[in-house]
Amino acid sequence: MPTATDFDAAARDLDAAVERLQSFTWGLVRTVDPAAMSGSSLTALVDRSVETLLTETAAAGTQCALLATLCRQRAEICRRYDSLWVGYESRIAEFHRIAAMASPGEYVGSPPMPPSPPAPWVDRS
Repeated sequence: MPTATDFDAAARDLDAAVERLQSFTWGLVRTVDPAAMSGSSLTALVDRSVETLLTETAAAGTQCALLATLCRQRAEICRRYDSLWVGYESRIAEFHRIAAMASPGEYVGSPPMPPSPPAPWVDRS
């Protein structure tokens, strides 16, 4: 399963994809000069093509940005889960220390339970 580091890397890659899509869009806008196409039988085709490309590119950029946000949120959830494990490991070490020092038959309580993952896709880093 992906870890916080994996989710962080995916978010960076998606952010880079958004930047590339925006650069492509601006490059397309600057490249196609409507005045150069006026009067041509290609005018309507060029207009529709450019409009479609701009719309689809903007939609793809929006989706990539949303996925990057989701990846950052999931990375944070993974980090919080990692933090819970650090606390658990500290508590279980203390429990074992107390149990080792106890007299035979002395009740030392139950060992702490490990934290449950907050979602099925969460794993320790």
